[in-house]
Amino acid sequence: MRIYLSLLLALLLPALPGIAQPSKPGIGRISPSAIQINSDNQSTTWWLLCKDTTLLKDYIIKKQVPLTILQRYPATGLVVVKTTRKVIDSLLAVPGLLQLVDRPRIPTEELSIEGFDPTANQINAAHNFFETLNGQGTVLSVKENRFDTTDIDFKGRYLRTHLVSNTFSGHATIMGTIAAGGGNSHYTSKGAAWAAGISSASFESLLPEPDAVYQQYAINVQNHSYGTGIENYYGADALAYDASVSANPLLLHVFSAGNSGNVTSTSGPYQNIPAFANLTGSFKMAKNIITVGATDSLHQLEIRSSRGPTYDGRLKPDLVAFGQDGSSGAAAIVSGAALLLQQYYKQIRSVYPNASLVKAFLINSADDMGAPGPDFQYGYGNVNVLRALEAMSWISWMQNRLAPGQTDQVTIALPAGLKKFKVTLCWTDPPGDPAASKALVNDLDLTLTNTLTGEILHPWVASHFPHADSLKKAAVRKVDTLNNTEQITIDNPAGGTYQIAVKGTHITTAYQDYAVAFQMDTANRFRWYYPGRKDNLLNGSSNTLRWSSSFDVAAGQLSYSTDNGSSWKPVGAAALTQSWFKWTTPDTVCIAKLRMSIGGQHFDSDPFTISGQLNAVTGFNCADSFLLSWNKSANTKQFTVYELGDQYLHPILTTSDTNVVLKKSAHPALHYAVATSINGNTSGIKSFAFDYTAQGVDCYIRNFLAVLGESGAIRINAELGTLYQIKNIVLEKLLRKGSEQLKQVTAPTLLLYEWTDEQLQQGENTYRLKLQLQNGQWVYSEPQTVFALKEGAYLAYPNPVAATGTLKVYAADFLPALIQLYNVQGQLMKQQPLTEFPQAVSLSGLKNGLYFLVVSKNGKQLYRKAVVVR
Repeated sequence: MRIYLSLLLALLLPALPGIAQPSKPGIGRISPSAIQINSDNQSTTWWLLCKDTTLLKDYIIKKQVPLTILQRYPATGLVVVKTTRKVIDSLLAVPGLLQLVDRPRIPTEELSIEGFDPTANQINAAHNFFETLNGQGTVLSVKENRFDTTDIDFKGRYLRTHLVSNTFSGHATIMGTIAAGGGNSHYTSKGAAWAAGISSASFESLLPEPDAVYQQYAINVQNHSYGTGIENYYGADALAYDASVSANPLLLHVFSAGNSGNVTSTSGPYQNIPAFANLTGSFKMAKNIITVGATDSLHQLEIRSSRGPTYDGRLKPDLVAFGQDGSSGAAAIVSGAALLLQQYYKQIRSVYPNASLVKAFLINSADDMGAPGPDFQYGYGNVNVLRALEAMSWISWMQNRLAPGQTDQVTIALPAGLKKFKVTLCWTDPPGDPAASKALVNDLDLTLTNTLTGEILHPWVASHFPHADSLKKAAVRKVDTLNNTEQITIDNPAGGTYQIAVKGTHITTAYQDYAVAFQMDTANRFRWYYPGRKDNLLNGSSNTLRWSSSFDVAAGQLSYSTDNGSSWKPVGAAALTQSWFKWTTPDTVCIAKLRMSIGGQHFDSDPFTISGQLNAVTGFNCADSFLLSWNKSANTKQFTVYELGDQYLHPILTTSDTNVVLKKSAHPALHYAVATSINGNTSGIKSFAFDYTAQGVDCYIRNFLAVLGESGAIRINAELGTLYQIKNIVLEKLLRKGSEQLKQVTAPTLLLYEWTDEQLQQGENTYRLKLQLQNGQWVYSEPQTVFALKEGAYLAYPNPVAATGTLKVYAADFLPALIQLYNVQGQLMKQQPLTEFPQAVSLSGLKNGLYFLVVSKNGKQLYRKAVVVR
């Protein structure tokens, strides 16, 4: 049986890349994507991969090949050209000229998430425990269409480049917000690296930017939340991204795995195997990137999250993160987390870390999900940003470079009482050969040896045999010859010394850099992740509490306190290994604590706030000042008002009132928010930030409208922005001489009013609202005019009319008719159809004097009126 399986694997492996095989040695190959182009004479764009771009260029010139070179990437041997399939076939037939022919595809955005939950991957905990880390000094590039560069959550941090797309995308805005949003518009818009610079790069080209561009704009991380179709081969784009990281070792590319987890691949070695090998894009076959799958907020894999393995059996995705309804947001979370790690490393070492080290930290600190060990659904687990930063703070890593055959060894002492020890090796591998059966070029091997017993542990390796049963198997310990990430774990290790060894088993280059991260999990420990001391919980709503526990106990008892621990109210039993609990907060405003009781031990959370969210609006917007008002909140005595500065909201005042008047000269900002103030020094949840000038409110008056109703009466509606300092409301009707007061409201208590006027004038009826303030000042609305036709079906207005003006004819029935204007001698001076309501009649060319306006229909006169032009 073993011999049979070996023969079967030998037959399968040569076909693994899924690339059309050449008919002769030395002749280039064509990718499954490119082979679909059948038109011989239609010019299109191609990616040509060759060992020597100069050789290709010389051949094109010498043979006068009819193609246009659009771009060249000499370091990778990639040339982008425009020509026909017929020309491509002729180039493929030249021995030694081309390694691979591929083509660009049209990318599509992976679905965005419905809501962002920063607690699912401990982003909130990272912000609580590492207060100085916010991504400042780092730069994120969002590669897709252009995000909203005017969004207040990116204020003062947008980095303009020539790479930006001309097409706007709300999806891109969401991705930028998840990774690096400033939290200005709402608390849910605060991203992981909320102080990072953020730029945009078009994904019209699926290839990475030129190396010089990343260096020019100091880009640390590029996020790729998009895909094409399911593709199972190592294409020119995958090679280009591997080369991009090799040339820019500090640069990290983060990709969404895709949203085709429930789709079956129809190509490659894993075709027709449901729910496997459905990554959306050959570029996701790259080795030096991080590919991220999606989970819901309870860490269950989203059914649409794409899975591995890659075409050659490598483990993908690398990680999973929260991305409900799409892996786009999951990738953005990891991009933001990577920026925090890069910022922190620079604080420690004064330089940015290699991408391989960042990758090692993220993978090593991830919480294992699904089957024990790495698998093709969850990868190495769910991202835990806090644990990654803590590992960096504990200097739990090593970096070095190996020559061929060289071995590095480091001895580490493991204390007794550990629940788990984990070590991960990552390296940036040279670009692979698309024609090879596997992408790995340099093979390093990680081992962990118990120096007391001599036991040698190898990495966990998932079975990549192309059968559903094999792909579902739990990983086993063995030598890994496919992946450039390797991980070893030990559960409940005995205390003592262990030796971590990294061997350069097969290195084709002069040397190979690598990074190793490790961590120790102590047994019988409990810690709260959420809520923390900077977290605000919405009152009367369901909140997901989060923690980590290494106790071998099934459940703990959960309780909470709203009086700083003087008394505790029981909530119920909580499954410790589940690591979360749905809790409905009390409908109050307070500072609270949580407690988990395990076997007589109590673990209290840091204090956190419970509050409601205020609804703040513009009360008035006058020439020199404006009023902000908000609803009263139960158990709240004070409120804090925030103003948007150069980049972020900052508090400007605290008040016990539910409104505040601000002078425009002192407060030129447009955006404001309000939060409850708890105990005078702690803020609750902020309201949505809003532009006070864009709320449809003028100086006290939000709306004032008069319309002619079907009954023949005029209905007048008024809406105020606030009642602040209003003494009287007066509705008046403007007459030709003076005005008439129709209604007055003293000491008003309502913001909405409706009145009716049945005493109409023929023609123009004009109304005005005026407000008397407590200081005696009057505020006036713009006049509202309604034309009423009491006498007959038509009206000419104004009358008299200026010779330089326009006469308007109003009709009651809104039916077409003919307008004629005669002088006193009976001569027809003007004639035009009545098709608009009102119909404008130009008086150009007429002298001052008396004229007669006639409206007729089908030769029958319906209206006659003397009109004076002066």
